Amino acid sequence: MIAEEQPGDIYTATIYPALPGIDVHSLHEAESSVLHAIPHLRIDTVNACNLNCVFCHTDFSAGIKHMETDDFAFVMSPATLPCLKMITLGCAFEPLLGKHFDEFPSIIQRQRGKITVEIVTNGTLLHKKDLVPWVELGLTKLYVSVFSHIDFVYERTGRGGARLQQIETNLLNVRKRFPNIEIVLVNPVCKANDVDLPGFCRWAFEHIGASSVDIRRAFFVDNPSPGHPAFTYKTAATEELGRSPVLTDVEWKMILQSCSKYISGPPTCLNVPTSEINFDSVRLDPLIRTRIGMAKFLGRISFLFRGIRGTLRV
Repeated sequence: MIAEEQPGDIYTATIYPALPGIDVHSLHEAESSVLHAIPHLRIDTVNACNLNCVFCHTDFSAGIKHMETDDFAFVMSPATLPCLKMITLGCAFEPLLGKHFDEFPSIIQRQRGKITVEIVTNGTLLHKKDLVPWVELGLTKLYVSVFSHIDFVYERTGRGGARLQQIETNLLNVRKRFPNIEIVLVNPVCKANDVDLPGFCRWAFEHIGASSVDIRRAFFVDNPSPGHPAFTYKTAATEELGRSPVLTDVEWKMILQSCSKYISGPPTCLNVPTSEINFDSVRLDPLIRTRIGMAKFLGRISFLFRGIRGTLRV
């Protein structure tokens, strides 16, 4: 379990009970004082994914393991997490691949009305899953990783056989069936998919009906493990490009400028000191929101790029 301070929360906990070697029942004994104060839990219930994204640093070399229903019930018990108000299902892996995904809501049905739920997914399997029990439990938001609105760009970035047309259909069906669910599209950008980001925003807001878009500058660690999808991509891309596939400061600035009419605030940087996670991120909103209070929005432009590390010169 990783417990970290978050704005507005006492702690956010991230646990990977599906990973080999982790005993979820020992978490309570070892970390009870911290667990009892946690309002927000991120949890992976399976250590697998059906994509092979170029920027992914998750190690898939271990065998697939699923979180069992009794372990899920223990982790989600009010006795374990008495202050819990929100769960985010999915973090490093694809939650819809979990064999017990459809069973989990009924296991914690006593939590209805007491917690809100977010699901982080790549969206490829939404047509095969029933979200109704999750909505009844408290599902309010879907974070969906989508790397482009252009078929071949998406497919060369995701590298898992998924088709953009299916994801588009899935998202439109979710929007139609569950109009109150927020859909947030997450797009980590590197040289594989830095193509027509303004077009991606138009597709996201005008066609899909996304509530917001999170554009990130994808990061690559210096020496990724051979078990990480990023290992093969970084090696091949560096040889092909003659440079790192990471966007330069100038390239990142150009992307922000191209999408500036959708930007609702300054870029932020996520830096986890205990790991090599370090990336820039910016939230984009539909124009109907950014046009409200245009004077305020224009005022943001003056400090918009202060969040970018270093001094940028074009």
